[in-house]
Amino acid sequence: MTANLLTVDVTRKEGVDVLTLSGELDLSSVPALEEALAGVAPGAEQVVVDLGRLRFMDSAGIGCLARAQLELRKANRRLVLHSPSGAVRKVLEMTGLDQKIEISAP
Repeated sequence: MTANLLTVDVTRKEGVDVLTLSGELDLSSVPALEEALAGVAPGAEQVVVDLGRLRFMDSAGIGCLARAQLELRKANRRLVLHSPSGAVRKVLEMTGLDQKIEISAP
């Protein structure tokens, strides 16, 4: 699925849904990520959002990930942010989201 400058590819395997983001996550593209998150399999115990190909993320993207974390936690599921690029990692660190959501390296 594509919205403006964001592409979200979803793969499923063994109780884990992986959402691979490419491009930019901002106010105009957050709805595409929200739609992909809403489509996560009910049986997925873990949702991995791969940020390795994401070039930019603004406060709308941060808010979307924070909301996803809260919703998944309510359902006893995990959100993991995978391999954020340098610029995206810096935003996560500046906002403290890196302390609230698990981050995995490649």
